[in-house]
Amino acid sequence: MKRKLLIVFFLFLYQIGISQTGRFVYGKVVNNEAPIKGVEVISLNTKKNTITDRNGHFSIIVNPKDILIFVSKHYETKRVSLDSNHFENYDFTITLTQKKEQLEEVVITSIATPRFDSQKIVDGSHFYNLQSSPKNRLIYDGTIENGIDFVRIYKDVQKKLAKE
Repeated sequence: MKRKLLIVFFLFLYQIGISQTGRFVYGKVVNNEAPIKGVEVISLNTKKNTITDRNGHFSIIVNPKDILIFVSKHYETKRVSLDSNHFENYDFTITLTQKKEQLEEVVITSIATPRFDSQKIVDGSHFYNLQSSPKNRLIYDGTIENGIDFVRIYKDVQKKLAKE
């Protein structure tokens, strides 16, 4: 019984060893010979991914004839098909090009002069002065918070009627 179990175990171990055909591939991602950090490297066959370090280096497990995709926010996406040359060298360099960003159309017009309205200034300062003073909310002072100032409205209406 032990012998049969040992044979099954070694056959299972052999199958696992044979099925692991993936190998590590090392590389560097550059732009104008300057390393690029933060580029995502994705293997399509093994469904593995990694990110380049601050020196632009990466390592990833791939299978023969795999496709690597290099994705970055500021650089064009690049696809590389691996062949036996990449497996023999173990270390290869990928050059990415920067994305060209185009701005939308910009229209320049003359600056319009703002109209001066003194009533808005008076109203604004009056309103903000009331709001800027701290209130003790525990003591009732007879006012309605954010209420209407009927006295001020009455005086404004009187002034308008007096002018006409």
